[in-house]
Amino acid sequence: MKDSAHYSILHDSKQLYAAKYLTYLPTEEQLRNEIERQKQIFLEQEKD
Repeated sequence: MKDSAHYSILHDSKQLYAAKYLTYLPTEEQLRNEIERQKQIFLEQEKD
């Protein structure tokens, strides 16, 4: 798995921001699994 990380410090800010980008496309199965996983997380949060 290849990925890259980018960092940014905004002007006059003490905070550091980071983002991670995947440099490949996931398979259809991986996408389906991730969507289902996110749906479950959302449903669990809605219960609270």
